[in-house]
Amino acid sequence: MIVMYVDAVTQKKLPNPRTSSYDTLAEARKDPLIMAKLHFFMAVSRTFTTFLTKYQTDEPVMPFISKDLVILMKSLLKRFIKAELLNDITALQMVKLDTTAKEARANLKDVDIGLGEEVVLKELQSSPNSSVGELSVLEFRKDYMDCLTNIVKKMQDKSPLKYTIVRQMACLDPRNMFSDPNLCYERMKGVVQRFLHDHQLSGGVSAGGEHPGAGCGGKVQTIEPEEGVRRGPASSLTNPLERRSREESRGGRHASRGVSPYRQR
Repeated sequence: MIVMYVDAVTQKKLPNPRTSSYDTLAEARKDPLIMAKLHFFMAVSRTFTTFLTKYQTDEPVMPFISKDLVILMKSLLKRFIKAELLNDITALQMVKLDTTAKEARANLKDVDIGLGEEVVLKELQSSPNSSVGELSVLEFRKDYMDCLTNIVKKMQDKSPLKYTIVRQMACLDPRNMFSDPNLCYERMKGVVQRFLHDHQLSGGVSAGGEHPGAGCGGKVQTIEPEEGVRRGPASSLTNPLERRSREESRGGRHASRGVSPYRQR
């Protein structure tokens, strides 16, 4: 309908609205590669939609964001970055990757522009009246790569993966706990050390063991037993109410035998 409307205005069958919105549509109508470009924008928007929908929530999803961010960024990078650079890349390396470097970029003919764009370009090239040739396709691939570079650069600048605490919080992901418990243990120690260093951990830690944050300059506090609480093995700690209940139960047994539980010695 939009194409028919622009054609009707061009043929002066309808009056020209003379607005910026119409001027944009008219320029797009003249672009022979507009359908391929629209397919590109739709593909990128679909890539981000799942992530944005999942994390626009009040639920505690912090342990999962680092892994999902890595998957999201890697899905964009593999379209125009050489595969050997992405095989064993870490989250921090991915954030620091220079996507403008020529040695990191794939050849223009190897850039993954997507199935929709490939189909549209082949149809345009095979059309007898089309002005789209091999040079136009290469220019489209270069613009495609430059656009992805700008998108990834913005993600790298704003990505929370730059912060160590975000990457360490992945230790609370049950999948990571099951697959690599030792790594999760080390990451959890790092989280505790960070909280202690920033004075964000209140209440201290259990007494009787060396604290993992003792070496980062934070003051390690221990929880002393409250007054009236007997200190002993972990399974035998009792509070005053439990002790009184036991004394009353013993007093009941002595009374049944005719012996006063409070007799003078």
